[in-house]
Amino acid sequence: QSQSDVPFLINGLYGMLQDYSYYKNTMNWLTIYGAGDEALSTSASYVAMINRTLATNSYILNQNIYFMLINNVNTLIEVLGQLEEGKLSESYKSRILGELHFLRAFTYFNMVRLFGEVQINTVATNGDSDFYRKRDSVEEVYKLIFDDFKIAAEQCLPRNAQPSDEFGRATKGSAQALLSLAYLTYGNYCDLNEQSQYSAQYYQ
Repeated sequence: QSQSDVPFLINGLYGMLQDYSYYKNTMNWLTIYGAGDEALSTSASYVAMINRTLATNSYILNQNIYFMLINNVNTLIEVLGQLEEGKLSESYKSRILGELHFLRAFTYFNMVRLFGEVQINTVATNGDSDFYRKRDSVEEVYKLIFDDFKIAAEQCLPRNAQPSDEFGRATKGSAQALLSLAYLTYGNYCDLNEQSQYSAQYYQ
């Protein structure tokens, strides 16, 4: 309803990054044990990650936190677009939209590196949504990631030191850095999938 409502919503989105299925636990183990390094464990769950036998692994089956975060981002983007003019200052609205696009790109960047093809959702889910859509290609997912990080970097995100109650939120520098990392990662993906004719432009 007003600008004073927004920090609670934004903090809730960032708080989802600390969910047990995200960075509080599962994301870290998927990254460590799924990296191909010589990680050892006697845990059946972690052995499944190491051996890529994940079909019935509870850590994988409970990964809906990614889509929950993306859906909340999409919902807030739509809500901001429907607010009456003057409810938010233009600079503040630009900043919040930058953070929302950052969070969506960041989450898709994690998903595409973990799972490859995933569904792209850029609108809020409702009762009329198609719940059985096919996955989108890795190329399409990276295009969304590039576009969202670019939008984030071009909005009014803070450039300098943040106040203490905003530590950890997106900045212009973080958007630019992760856009660069996404380009490098996709270039490497091209090299590994016999598409080296495309990789040079992404490295550049």
